[in-house]
Amino acid sequence: MFKLVLLFTIFNLECSSLEKERLEFEKEKLAFEKEKFAFEKNRIGVCRELVLEKRILVPDTKVLVPETKLSQSELFLEKKENQCGKFPSTELRDIWELSIEGNWYYNPEKVKSGILCENDKKDYFYKQFSNTDSYVAETQVPASKKSSCINNVVFSGKPELYKMMIEKTISKNELELTNVEIDKKKTSEELIKYNTSEKGRSFYYECVPTDKLKKYDSCKCVLYASYPNGEKGIIDLLKR
Repeated sequence: MFKLVLLFTIFNLECSSLEKERLEFEKEKLAFEKEKFAFEKNRIGVCRELVLEKRILVPDTKVLVPETKLSQSELFLEKKENQCGKFPSTELRDIWELSIEGNWYYNPEKVKSGILCENDKKDYFYKQFSNTDSYVAETQVPASKKSSCINNVVFSGKPELYKMMIEKTISKNELELTNVEIDKKKTSEELIKYNTSEKGRSFYYECVPTDKLKKYDSCKCVLYASYPNGEKGIIDLLKR
């Protein structure tokens, strides 16, 4: 009887030990599964972030707007955000168009960059000039021919440009200048002195060939000259 009790006790102890080991194993297995689940969850999160980042940095080409050539006015509008005030879009002009008759406009460098300020002044006068078939020799290389043609327009057009700056100002402001003794020669000398005293005050904005083969046998350019306060500055100069 004692032996049976002893065997039963040993059997129970062994079963209890095996059950305990099984429970420990299940516990470790559950912990492993939790770690695996956490790892997979973290991996999916990282992948999602990378995908979102990729979408932000490299947009899907299917939704991109096709690249188009923007007009001068549209380029201005694209660059309207600046630190000196929003430039009014109603003031945007095409230089080639406004220079047909000759008009005052803004600084050429700022116009080309597309960054204009709300307080900028129209200190520059633009006018188109062209030459007929150039004196340039046919044997000249294209670069030299282009340079010669442009110089020809600049040197022949500059005197006319200064003259027009004065004439248009007088014509437009006849009432204000009615009793003013105008000295055009003196005014012209002052204009030339101002524009030649510092680089960039007077030059050409753009030039294009006008001959059929586009070899600069002839060309036209938009020339510009300036004076402080633009047209008002010329009026004040005429009144001196």
